[in-house]
Formats: sequence, structure tokens, C-alpha cells
Amino acid sequence: MPESLDIARCAAHVARRWRLIAASCVVAMIIAAAFTSLQADQFTSRARVLIIPPTSDSFPATALSPTYMESLRTYEHLALSDGLLEKAIEDLDITFSHQGLLFPAFGRRLLTARILPNTRILEIQATLPDAQKAQALAAYIASGVIRLAESSAEASPSRTEVLRLVDPGVVPTVPQSAGLLFGVLAAFFAAFVLAVVYLTFEFAVQSQKAESLRKSMRVAGHG
Repeated sequence: MPESLDIARCAAHVARRWRLIAASCVVAMIIAAAFTSLQADQFTSRARVLIIPPTSDSFPATALSPTYMESLRTYEHLALSDGLLEKAIEDLDITFSHQGLLFPAFGRRLLTARILPNTRILEIQATLPDAQKAQALAAYIASGVIRLAESSAEASPSRTEVLRLVDPGVVPTVPQSAGLLFGVLAAFFAAFVLAVVYLTFEFAVQSQKAESLRKSMRVAGHG
């Protein structure tokens, strides 16, 4: 690639090949739309766990500082632990064709966990093609986090939050959107960027060949 790339000429080259860019984007969007439409319906259920902080002279109410609230995110990691998920899949007899935490529909997650903003509530979200098993998985993980927290409290009495399952979730009746708009837009953006990168590389190669040809002609002329 030449050391100094003529930006204006490169932009003109890309603009002249707009049909290639447009065709790439259209094809990518069609493929993304078809792929998304073929995905099985996914149902999401949410279970919620209330985290009750310890109440003692050594832990006054004023200890509920931003730092302490941030520390509650530890329970998110407990909820997403591999061991707990594997046990849930085994006990609930959950089967799906794609292994791992991600579904193929543009990264939809099987399981998520988060502390709701400005609260002490841990929300666990499970997404599966089977609505009943989605609810069962969310509730199972929530109960598992409570058990793990109780075990940790026995091993480390200095931190004794109490966890309560306040919402086991419901069996969802409406499937989640397959993310058609997101998928199509993502495909458009990716195709556009790749097409521009390809045309920029093409311009650089052509410029390099033209420069080599000019040098050869000058050498031949002096000869």
C-alpha cells in the first residue's frame, strides 16, 4: 500500500463503485431477515431475589454506601456460575440444539443476571424455546443463588446478607421478538463497512500497480 494514500481519489473510487456497496448491503439484509425469521420463538421469564443487608451494630444503615451497593454485584456472578447452570440444565432436563450461553439469533443469551438500578433486587432472566422451562430455569437459578449465599454466610459470618425469593417468575405466554430490525440493521452496517474496506484495499492495490508501472516506464525511458 502506498505510504501516502490520496483520500480524495480513494473516496471517488469508492463512490464510483456504489452499486457494489448497495448490492452487498441488500444481500446481507435479505440473508439476515431470512435467518432471523427461521429462528424458533423464544420465551423469557424473570425471577427476582431481594437482598436484605445485615442489621447489627457493626453494620449500621449508613453502611449502605455506593461501594457496598456495587459489591452486591457479586450475586450476579453467583447466578451466572457454570456449575449452577449445568446443574439446572441437568435437573430440569433442558435440551437445545446449540450449546453454550448464546442462542444463534444475534447473541440472545440463555441466562442473564443483574442488580436492578438503585435497588437491592437481583433479577434473573432465562430465555428458552419452552415457556414453562424458561420460568423453571429462572426460579431454579434464583433459588440456587440463595443456597450459595447461605453457604457463604456459614463460611464467612462477617457478611450475612439475607436473600429472599420475592418473585419466582411466571410462565410467559408471548414470545420475544426475534430481533428482526436489529439483525437487519447490523447486517447492513457490517456489509457497508466490509464493502468500503474492500474498495479501499482495491484502490490501494491499483494505485500501487500504477505507480510501479510509471517507475518502470521512467527507467525504460532513461535506458
